[in-house]
Amino acid sequence: MTTEKQLTAAQFAYLALLMAEAREVSNTELTAKYGVSITGKDSTALVDNKLATLTKSGRVSVHELTDEGWAEAKKAMAAPYVKAQGAAPANAALHAVLAAVHRYLERADVSAADFFAPTEAPPAPVAEAKSAAGKSKAGKGTNVSLRISNAYKRLTKETGPRWLSLTLLRRGIDMKGISHEEVDTALLEMVTKKKIRLIPEENRKMITEADRSAAIYVSGEEKHLIGIGVA
Repeated sequence: MTTEKQLTAAQFAYLALLMAEAREVSNTELTAKYGVSITGKDSTALVDNKLATLTKSGRVSVHELTDEGWAEAKKAMAAPYVKAQGAAPANAALHAVLAAVHRYLERADVSAADFFAPTEAPPAPVAEAKSAAGKSKAGKGTNVSLRISNAYKRLTKETGPRWLSLTLLRRGIDMKGISHEEVDTALLEMVTKKKIRLIPEENRKMITEADRSAAIYVSGEEKHLIGIGVA
């Protein structure tokens, strides 16, 4: 990897990630989907070098590759690999894969923009009901984690703690005044605090489209089942 912008290995990886997404993507979504977020010096480096834009949606940071960012990523794909600051074997592998993609684009006479088609954005957050003062009726103190726990307990009342599909859980959550994205964020926080466990459905044949829509990504893996107090 080589770049005139003097990016670290992590910053180039984020550049490649934004190229692969090919659209505006929030840190909340990146965390849910890949277990990473673009913050601090990494975000500043991309924005200051005009490789990405940064906008705020409430408290959520949203990044998107600029035209210059696309040009920088494509240039790096065609360049020899140069180990950057903080590079790990995964960075060499990333460059090797991108170099192979570049060779294919050259042979097929396909542009990077056509190859990296925009990924599908998650469902838009449910609009919150507003009071006359313009504030959410649920208020700042809405405890989404508590709603998740209450829904789980209600749905497993007859059986006791067990693995429950996120599809059923989401249907049982009181969504008044909160959004799909806020539920995702709360689930990730509960995983981090070890209040819940999330696992994938091992029997892939049992996974429905509804299950895929309800799933949440943790460390790049799709999780379909939730457990609270499950051994």
